[in-house]
Amino acid sequence: MEDHHRVAVMFKFPHYMPPGLFERITVRAHKPKFNLNFLRHWSNGIYARHNDKAVRLLCVMGRDTTAHVHSQNENELPIDAGSSGKGSDVRNSKASVGFESGRNAEIRLEARFEEACDEEKVAQLWQVLLPLIQDVEALLQQSLGLRVERYTQCPSCRQMAFLGEWLTPKEFQTADLKTCDFCQKSVSTKYLVQPKEKKSAQELMKLMRLAGRFGPKKKMPLRMFKTPPSVGNIKSSSETCQGENNNIANGNVAALVPAEVT
Repeated sequence: MEDHHRVAVMFKFPHYMPPGLFERITVRAHKPKFNLNFLRHWSNGIYARHNDKAVRLLCVMGRDTTAHVHSQNENELPIDAGSSGKGSDVRNSKASVGFESGRNAEIRLEARFEEACDEEKVAQLWQVLLPLIQDVEALLQQSLGLRVERYTQCPSCRQMAFLGEWLTPKEFQTADLKTCDFCQKSVSTKYLVQPKEKKSAQELMKLMRLAGRFGPKKKMPLRMFKTPPSVGNIKSSSETCQGENNNIANGNVAALVPAEVT
């Protein structure tokens, strides 16, 4: 069964993962800007709900984080002392021993809808997930020379089949579909990279065009340029001067004086 209601990314560390990285990620995830309500917190993972959107967030660390892929709700996720609200120390957990010092450690971030939704709403998942991804990237910048592999999950076969392109998303944003190397299915790029940001100026211009302010120029109605009736009765200056000269020549001076004067 195809799973088209989640977006998942993975950071893989082939040789070495900085000590305390996962702990720092989970602590920073509590910041108000992420707007999360934490439902579960176990030795190597956290599970939270966004306060404004019907979106759940999963963050796990391990050598094979796909073990949590099939978990559909919090009741199916691992539970330990962390779920009671007291929290747990990942550094002292048997589940996390060797992750930071060994090879091929993984950190998986996943945003999923509480219920299956239309493809058009996938952007909401990225609105929750991308700020956390950017926060992880900021932490990674503090470790010089660190090798990190980035992947994005195929929504069809659930394999990390695509390279994570959220740092340079332009290529994926300009394509509608990409083919998965594992299942050979065409996948919408909406699940693989964040949607393209629309500039506010472009949005404003679009709204103004819809309002007709910047639409095609319209021809003014002809009735607006009709000659007023009074103007049509005015004689030209040449005709007026000629008439005055004839009256003077014929001695008809009275004709030159206005009627109210005479």
